[in-house]
Amino acid sequence: MSVKLYMTSTTIEPIKDSTYFDEQGHTVYKVHTPFGFSRTTTITKAIHDDPDGGTAAPAPNILPAPDTDDAADDSSSEEEVTSPISQSSSKRGRSASADAKSPRSPSPEEESTSPSTSSPPMPRRLSSGTRTNFMYLAQIEWRKFKSTKFRFATGRYSGTEVQVKDFFKKGAWGNRGHNRVFTGEDGREYKWVLARHRSELYSNDDSNTPLAIYHKKNPFKKESARNLEIFPAGQHMIDEIVVTFTYIEVMRKARE
Repeated sequence: MSVKLYMTSTTIEPIKDSTYFDEQGHTVYKVHTPFGFSRTTTITKAIHDDPDGGTAAPAPNILPAPDTDDAADDSSSEEEVTSPISQSSSKRGRSASADAKSPRSPSPEEESTSPSTSSPPMPRRLSSGTRTNFMYLAQIEWRKFKSTKFRFATGRYSGTEVQVKDFFKKGAWGNRGHNRVFTGEDGREYKWVLARHRSELYSNDDSNTPLAIYHKKNPFKKESARNLEIFPAGQHMIDEIVVTFTYIEVMRKARE
């Protein structure tokens, strides 16, 4: 079964400023880029409170969820961002519990992974709840005359700056330039294909397995919504997909 992350934005650059929410209407990710000449995009992930008093586990991903702080820092604030420093200090203790809560990946018989072309209707977006923490995932420092930089909260690049030219290598030629290949946290190679109208992610091997595909809003359907569809083969690395997609789609769009 594929996962669809719907995107809502009120800016002219929706990829750089978007809120992603799932089919149940819950906020999952936020991508924010302040206005200015030197712009840096920050990508965070929502950690929702459980109505019964616990903290619900986020979707399966490469990054463990931080502990929820029960102390209210500001009575007027409903959201807070968890810093990568506090996150790393308790990462080991959380890994086992986060893995235990991860849902079972569907079998191939349960879901076809062939990319769809239709844009589904937008589900009703719910509020973020009375208390939602946001976990820092990564930053993208956009640079015009030098290589753009990534900063990651964890993983093999945690605490360092990585230039895009070192993170991605050029693959085969696509409609909007060379495809971009990167090595995931699982040690496997994946390629972002710069198609004419959208970005598509596949495994960089003979199987060419689809992992994710971006669907634009259909201008002829009022209820359609842009979304990032993630297939079962990519659901173990959703955080990586969202971060790399943000850079890739901005680059592809600039070449249209």
